[in-house]
Amino acid sequence: MAPTTRSQRLQSPPRTPTRSPIKRKEFSTNRKYRFFLKHEEEAGIASFASICRDIEITTLCGRKWLKQRDELGDLAWHKTRKLSKKLGGPQYATKEEIQALVDPARNPIRDRPLEAQIDLL
Repeated sequence: MAPTTRSQRLQSPPRTPTRSPIKRKEFSTNRKYRFFLKHEEEAGIASFASICRDIEITTLCGRKWLKQRDELGDLAWHKTRKLSKKLGGPQYATKEEIQALVDPARNPIRDRPLEAQIDLL
């Protein structure tokens, strides 16, 4: 083993426990429910930031939930992922390929029963 070239070892600062950041995910219905109830109870009493801090969400998330509640009504009290218009991963078929599949001139077997289509493959 080679000798050290420093006369003293470097000292690193002690690790201090930090507050863990809020994970970016859709929160549970229970957390939304608690947020809406707490917001209705303390809307004029406590600040919006303190309400969000008590529920452990960001103020941006809280404002988004209030906007959803104004737009969707009772549906906003539950998870809203299923209401999204674009679900799933990216589409790998090109527009030309999709057009060829639905065009009767280029795909004559598309209107036949499924069993007949399987037999032709």
